[in-house]
Amino acid sequence: MTKKKKILVILITALVVALAAAGIIFVIKKTTEKVVTVIPVSEINWGYWGGDVNITGVVTSNATQEIHLNDKQVVQEVFVKEGDSVDVGTPLLAFDMTMVSFNLESEMLNKEGLEIQKKGLEGEISRLKKQTPITRNTSSSGNSPVSSAGKGDYYGGFITLTDLEHIPQATATTPEATPTPETTPTPGTAPDVTPTPEVTPTPETTPTPEVTPTPEVTPTPEVTPTPEITPPVSVPSYECIDENSEYLGEGSKENPRFYNAKRTENYTVKATGKFLNHAKANSLCFYIGMRADDTVGGDLVASLFINGSQLNDYEEGKTYIITLYSADNIVEETTDTPPEVEAPIPDGYTQEELNQMIKDKQRELRTVTLDLKECELRIAGIEKSLKDQQIVSNVKGTVTSVGDPAKGEINGQAFLVVESTEGLYAQGSISELMLGQIKEGQILMGNSWETGMSFEAEIREISPYPLDGNNYDGYGNANASYYPFTAYIANGEGLRNNEYVGFTTSIATDSTSDSIYTEKMFVREENGVSYVYIAGENNRLKKQEVQVKNIDGYTIQIISGITMEDRITFPYGKYVREGAPIKDGTIEDLYR
Repeated sequence: MTKKKKILVILITALVVALAAAGIIFVIKKTTEKVVTVIPVSEINWGYWGGDVNITGVVTSNATQEIHLNDKQVVQEVFVKEGDSVDVGTPLLAFDMTMVSFNLESEMLNKEGLEIQKKGLEGEISRLKKQTPITRNTSSSGNSPVSSAGKGDYYGGFITLTDLEHIPQATATTPEATPTPETTPTPGTAPDVTPTPEVTPTPETTPTPEVTPTPEVTPTPEVTPTPEITPPVSVPSYECIDENSEYLGEGSKENPRFYNAKRTENYTVKATGKFLNHAKANSLCFYIGMRADDTVGGDLVASLFINGSQLNDYEEGKTYIITLYSADNIVEETTDTPPEVEAPIPDGYTQEELNQMIKDKQRELRTVTLDLKECELRIAGIEKSLKDQQIVSNVKGTVTSVGDPAKGEINGQAFLVVESTEGLYAQGSISELMLGQIKEGQILMGNSWETGMSFEAEIREISPYPLDGNNYDGYGNANASYYPFTAYIANGEGLRNNEYVGFTTSIATDSTSDSIYTEKMFVREENGVSYVYIAGENNRLKKQEVQVKNIDGYTIQIISGITMEDRITFPYGKYVREGAPIKDGTIEDLYR
């Protein structure tokens, strides 16, 4: 055998051994890879869950109505005094709704801005998914498209929050804005020869503001808090926002400030570096909105939310351009980009860069979606407060305590208390998951636990304040908050004080033929997004987002995302992950 043949035999033998080893490893991996059991969705579906819920309560002959004030409520007038006898429906007090109306207006602006931001992010994600990736030569100049946009990314004509510092504009100081020194014969010496601000110290020589400090000596704005009690219903529109610009709102995340921007074709507005630094130093949250007729009441054209705590440091003598999210979702228009920004959109992105951009934008979208839900809940609460401008008595009894309107609520004690003197009531608590489904005025069908007698009770009050500690009495969800309610029993003959009773009532549902009702444990939630694990292609596990609605502590309604034809698994466990191999089983297999 020649030397070449010997070498060939050795190579072939080594290759066979390597392939055999690889095959053994593959077989071992496949046989040891844990398979996840999936079952038909129909096996976990409880069918139409129904509109009835059960509540427990206790009969009492001395119900108490306590009226508490939150930090936004200002008592306008009290109609009763301590010792007065009142009947059901007797007016007790009225609130000043000025601040409540102002808060509602701010929240509505907040919601509009979030909706525009959500729409803009959805448009960016859609465009990025359609974009064709490029292959980049890493040995070239090294200036990648991503780095050319600075720390943040510039998509479809929108400038993200972190891009603000990358758009320096001409300084707003007089020397730069007025070209007079440049047109003089000695431009190099003009600033030194004519140091007007230093040579003419008129403000220091004539200390009129110090001698006559009228604004400081007469602190009328502080003593008379008119702006707080009667906030402005409108603010001017600005081409450039600075620290003196008027605004609506407080500046918190829950109630951000709102600045009105003057309408521009490219949805841009200027802001001074001093203002941006002030927003950062005070962690101000604010919206900049642009409206069709430059008024607060006009149609919203573009908007952007900015969290001041995320801003960088800026040069206070300069101005900066901010591009807002367009309400029309104009994501492909790039010609309107401010001329100061050079090449904001690169030629293309690699697949890896596109994937990261999409992931980042999806994370932003989840955050905005959560903020939008929270905003809608706050709006619903404020609208309810507007309806409750006047508080009436829910019981027939005596006023036992009345606070001072000038002081409000002190140390958490109820501002006004009414104790019943006749009639029977039932008191209990409902889960926060039922708030909005069970309402004041609703009729409960009751049954005595001792005698079995039936009766009706009308819900007179549901407290806006949850009970302290764990008060679910072994029923419902221990992790949910519970709110006390008082119901009036019109015909309580046969019932006695401190007797336990059960109630049944119907609640509104949005059930459809496609709705699936199941145990809450089959649905997971991360960053406000609900999802399940179902069988995907090639018999591999797939993570699927779903839209859900909580029914109570144990039941959840899956409104969309999966169907009865899908196969699902319990979403927790060591081997449950996207792409895991699956096998069919029964619901008993899941509980083993």
